[in-house]
Amino acid sequence: MGWITDRFVWLAWSGAFVIAWGCMYWACPRLRQALWRVSLCTAPFGLTEMLFVGRYWAPPVLVRFGGRAPLDVESFLFCFGIGGVAAVLYNVVTRTPLRLPPKSPVQGARQQWYVLAFLFPFLIYLPITLVSGRPLWAGVFATLLGAGVRMALFPSLRTKTAAGGVLFMAYYAAFLALLDWGAPGYFHRVWLGTIAGGRILGVPWAELLFALGVGMYWSGSYEQVMWIFSQPNA
Repeated sequence: MGWITDRFVWLAWSGAFVIAWGCMYWACPRLRQALWRVSLCTAPFGLTEMLFVGRYWAPPVLVRFGGRAPLDVESFLFCFGIGGVAAVLYNVVTRTPLRLPPKSPVQGARQQWYVLAFLFPFLIYLPITLVSGRPLWAGVFATLLGAGVRMALFPSLRTKTAAGGVLFMAYYAAFLALLDWGAPGYFHRVWLGTIAGGRILGVPWAELLFALGVGMYWSGSYEQVMWIFSQPNA
């Protein structure tokens, strides 16, 4: 018997991410701007829940929008809670400030290509999902590809991108363990079929890959975007 009924698990779990976000916001004043800006950018990805329900999982929800449409409040809370944290977790753990890479006039003249490089994962995600029918794997591929492009374009962000991905994966794994503890068997009841079959330390390994991709892509994203619209060094 778990600590909470299945109907409230998704709300409680997504809410836990927001609570952790709030604690980080309170404890790290210098990172607040990046934290809330990135989270505001990732919150709309709650709309992608329509792609996941029935294909990847089918969680009971407390509040659902649009009648029968698989769109819920919990998904927006979840996407808000993980985005900003993924962007700054490396800085929190290493106690380093956010730093923008230097920008040359030549790079400034090629700004449109850097914008395209940042947006490329978003542009390919939906087509891959529609063709494959696997939204999670499409997301893993797109985020890892976006992270790889950043590491190629910005050598100074390579460490943060790679380490940030590993740190966020560990952070996310702790929340997965909390979920398994609070609602034993929830993974098998809600995650569909063989998708959740493989587990590492009790949690679906597919979720860990998802966290690695999210962590790597959004760790360094704030610096990447701010750099794109910054002025070249004289």
